[in-house]
Amino acid sequence: MTMLKEKSTAPAFSTKDGAGKQVRLKDFRGQKVVLYFYPKDDTPGCTKEACSFRDAFADFEKSGIKATPLRKIGAGLFGTALSFVIIALLETKIHSGLRPSVWWQILAYVFLSGSEVMVAVTCLEYAYTQSPPSMKSTMTAIWYFTYSIGTSFTTYVNASIANHGVFRNFTGARYFWLFVGIMLGFTVLFAIVSPFIKEKSYLVDQDYNGVAH
Repeated sequence: MTMLKEKSTAPAFSTKDGAGKQVRLKDFRGQKVVLYFYPKDDTPGCTKEACSFRDAFADFEKSGIKATPLRKIGAGLFGTALSFVIIALLETKIHSGLRPSVWWQILAYVFLSGSEVMVAVTCLEYAYTQSPPSMKSTMTAIWYFTYSIGTSFTTYVNASIANHGVFRNFTGARYFWLFVGIMLGFTVLFAIVSPFIKEKSYLVDQDYNGVAH
């Protein structure tokens, strides 16, 4: 076999991954691939080499944008606010006597549904993977608890409007603009805080050093 030189093109090959699935190099055409070799599984040498790639992962990602969980959550928060902007504008037009197309409402639902997936599902996954085994159930429960906080706040706002309370003036389009403001506020806060979050995945088939076995 001819020894490969630096910057030379890798030959076409296929192999099986850890799950037994056939993987071909050509399937990653146009992407950057890191392939490393070690003598034997579960040895100090293989663990040390894997850790070095884990520690340098941030450097690998600098070559392109990756849809990380935090980025998906941020995009989902913005998309949710955008869907409410569409509904608020529609409400304004309706109160002005206009008859906007129902497709605008469908567009708002598309944004809302997609954003809900990026926020709710990704946050649930994030709460599970970013907590050690002893805390997974607790962190998942805390995430679900945030649902009850949001639902309770919405219920309070609606009851306040109905009973002429604190939010009595937020009717019609102003009702939706209220939530647009709240969501954009949380989105900005998330954008400020998220870069400082130290991420570390704890998967069931990994040890506490983050190395798969």
